Parts: sequence; C-alpha cells; structure tokens
Amino acid sequence: FIHTRNDPFAKVHRIAVTHDPPPMTVNHFQADSGIPFDSFFRHDALTSAKVELYRAMRADGVGKAALGRMLGVALPQIDRLLDLRHASRLDAIERAFGVLGRSMTISVKTAA
Repeated sequence: FIHTRNDPFAKVHRIAVTHDPPPMTVNHFQADSGIPFDSFFRHDALTSAKVELYRAMRADGVGKAALGRMLGVALPQIDRLLDLRHASRLDAIERAFGVLGRSMTISVKTAA
C-alpha cells in the first residue's frame, strides 16, 4: 500500500500498525505487533471496525482496489469506508468483512 500525508487510509494504517492515536504521520511505520487494537486506546465501535477491516485486508494481501472489485463498488467508496472521519454505515463494513471471509460481531458492556 502506498500512503501519503493527505490519504485518510494512511490514518487507519497508522492506528492499525503502530497503535498510535492521531495526529497522523506516515514516516515511522512499525511491523504489526499482534497486540489487540484496544489494548492501549479505547475507540468508538466504528473506528475499531474500520481498523480491524484494514488489518484483515493486510492479512489477506487485499488492497483497496481489489476490495472495491470484490464488493462491486468504486474506489472512492472504499476510501470513505476506511476514512476515520467518515460516518460509514456498519452494514457496509460488515459486508466488506464478509467478502474477506470474516464476520463482525458487536458486544455491549456495562460502563465501569
């Protein structure tokens, strides 16, 4: 994957790979440590789903264009799906997981 400073996908990459919260810089990528995404930071469900979708794509070697073809949608829709600033619908993310052979579940816990 090629990332630029203005690419919203790069922000997802930074969170998924380095476990760092924004602000985003793209010049200090590290190998994925396998540490669960929320071990250090708590994020809303949508952000977590987007990051996990990105991780699934990386694990399967699927790029944005390939995911778009699999879903039958244009690349800008995939960009929005992975953009942390965009309020994507959870059913769209669930569908993306489905074409990658995964399922998405949501759990609710009592606040501490």
